[in-house]
Amino acid sequence: MSGVVGALWSVNDLSTALLMVRFYELHWQGDAGNGEGPLPPERALRRAQCWLRDVTNEELRDYVRRHREMTEARQCGDRMSAAMVSAGLWQAGLAIAQGRADERPYHDPYHWAAFTFHGA
Repeated sequence: MSGVVGALWSVNDLSTALLMVRFYELHWQGDAGNGEGPLPPERALRRAQCWLRDVTNEELRDYVRRHREMTEARQCGDRMSAAMVSAGLWQAGLAIAQGRADERPYHDPYHWAAFTFHGA
């Protein structure tokens, strides 16, 4: 399936990086925690948006820590630069390190609602 994920407005770089990494994980690898294989792009995007909306600082800290090596991104080949992903998650880790554990830093729709999938 060919398509593109686009944004309807300019969005914060850190929240975009987190959303895109999660989107590609769900699209290419699925969600092992829920016993799901790779998801179609429209479902992967929606799931990533809900994840970003609901994720707490504590969960983000764990997520960034787990992805330090970015082995999943490297498996995706040239589609997405592993260095770019690592840099984005490193910056996100710095940003969330200062927040309260239960705070949901990206709950505002500004961070996740702008993204849409267009494709066949």
